[in-house]
Amino acid sequence: MGYHFLTTRLTSLWKLSGRLDCVDLSKDFFLIRFSLQSDYGRVLKDGPWFVGGHYLSIRNWEANFRPSTANVSTITVGVRLPELPIEYYDISILRDIGKALGPVLRVDTHTTAETRGRFARIYVQINLDKPLIKLLKIGGINQTVQYEGLNSMCFSCGRAGHKVDGCPYTSRAPEEASEKQAGEDNIRQKDSNTPSEDSYGPWVLVSRKRQSLQRTKKDMPYPSPSGPDTISKERPIA
Repeated sequence: MGYHFLTTRLTSLWKLSGRLDCVDLSKDFFLIRFSLQSDYGRVLKDGPWFVGGHYLSIRNWEANFRPSTANVSTITVGVRLPELPIEYYDISILRDIGKALGPVLRVDTHTTAETRGRFARIYVQINLDKPLIKLLKIGGINQTVQYEGLNSMCFSCGRAGHKVDGCPYTSRAPEEASEKQAGEDNIRQKDSNTPSEDSYGPWVLVSRKRQSLQRTKKDMPYPSPSGPDTISKERPIA
């Protein structure tokens, strides 16, 4: 992502009261300086932020930070729960569902207001070192989980951030790798929208629609109350 593109988009996206200074540190890391403490606090609190369809990972400055050795092990994604029964469209219940997937950042207000019945959306942090959870057991039903905006995912190990041909978690001979890739291509063509308890496939991923740069009250922070204890995060759910 280019320096000028990023600074222009951040200025428009964040709508700061003070000045913003950006320094390109290389390796897609940027240092952002705020002239006002209030702007700094709001940017940290009001995320997640997306630029050009990609999640913007924000962390506090670290002493002795070196881009060449820095590691990004978590990212924030929008998680969809297609056809979730309407009785679960309560912010405390959705928060509890999200906690089964990772730390919850936000719950879509259209979801909590029950204005969108096709799917519920929750923003959570996922660990790139762990396989994605593709099914949840909620109140006795198996609930499909879909992830927005992931550019790459391995359908072999179930982790985001790489594809099967570069998977560091799968050991196989070259012939087996070719067969596995052919199998994935077949999945894409024949069964791209069919969930499976035993394997991962393209049905886990969905495209995230581009959003307006003007920030509206589309998302809301979750409250503190806990939801019911009817949620399991076993992989897969039986």
